[in-house]
Amino acid sequence: MCQDTGSDGQKWMITSENGYFKSGLRTSDGQDLVLEIVNNGGSGATLQLNKKNGSAAQLWTLNANGLTSSLNGLVLDVVNANLSPGAAVQMWPRNGTGAQAWNFRGCGNPNPPPVGKF
Repeated sequence: MCQDTGSDGQKWMITSENGYFKSGLRTSDGQDLVLEIVNNGGSGATLQLNKKNGSAAQLWTLNANGLTSSLNGLVLDVVNANLSPGAAVQMWPRNGTGAQAWNFRGCGNPNPPPVGKF
């Protein structure tokens, strides 16, 4: 977690693949990276940016309950609900807290992505 600075590292692309969405960013050298669960982990698993490889660890569904992994059904969660800049995120069972609620805004397009597979 970090403060909104408008930097390129905070401008995520959303692309559709096989009915799911992938989220990622493009590096300064033109490489596309996507959000991925490390080592196909369960509760408490960390996340990383990695090259697209088509695995379920890189596919997400966006719904009213947050970002759900297609790999394990866990949701993206801020560790200990810490909202300070630099806070870690992890995969965790859905619990309905604010630590699992995410806000999306368009860059150059004020419309957020639709609820659905992300």
